[in-house]
Amino acid sequence: MRSRVLKWVLLLTVSTAALAENPSMRIGWEDWLPYQYRDTAGELTGLDIELMNAIAERAGYNLFWHKLAWKKHLWEVAAGSIDIAPGASKTPEREEYAHFSVPYRTEPVSLITVKEASISDLNRDTLLSLLDRGFTIGYVTGYSYAPWVNELIDAGTPGLKAAKSEEYLSGALLDGIFDGFFADAFSAVANLKEAREQRGGDQLIYTYTLEEADIYMMFSKFAVGTDVVDRFNQTITAMHNDGSIDRIVAGYLQ
Repeated sequence: MRSRVLKWVLLLTVSTAALAENPSMRIGWEDWLPYQYRDTAGELTGLDIELMNAIAERAGYNLFWHKLAWKKHLWEVAAGSIDIAPGASKTPEREEYAHFSVPYRTEPVSLITVKEASISDLNRDTLLSLLDRGFTIGYVTGYSYAPWVNELIDAGTPGLKAAKSEEYLSGALLDGIFDGFFADAFSAVANLKEAREQRGGDQLIYTYTLEEADIYMMFSKFAVGTDVVDRFNQTITAMHNDGSIDRIVAGYLQ
């Protein structure tokens, strides 16, 4: 009996020490190929899932993943009920309630179309020219794009239309409801290929880069201290320097 009690006490001590050594953090995800998704076996995977798990493990934290739509994810970070949001762009509004890490990857924010737009450089003037030619271009409410695109969206520029998700925009583009939409190029192309296969179509997909945007981890100011953010920043920097992040990215984007 004593040996069993002693064994239980030792196990409890080890478990408690492990928890203290590797505290847990709450992090959200949503279906977003190729960054966050469940594979055919039902396992949570994707570029951001692998990056976050690798960064957190090296920083000494366990992650508990919760499926959340992006808009709700931001609310939860602001309220402190979720600690981390990955795959985030930095905006002044978000900085009011969140700490931002150093960039952990970049994201090619692009205009995605199945029409040849006949432009060599996508900028404010060429985009306005497309809209003047009757292009209808979608965007997801609550997402952040290039600063000048955000300004045009905020100004209610004719031809720019809000939508609920990139998945909807992919189908709407193939169905001719939209002429294009703003999105991360890799995510959009993955969704479009899947939607095209379901429809049996063969449309060509064109991408026009707006900018190569820095992507950050967002930490709730209500729930996470700056010492934790500093620890993650040191880890991210070390993983950039030793090539760990590049190796994970290469497995998805090359």
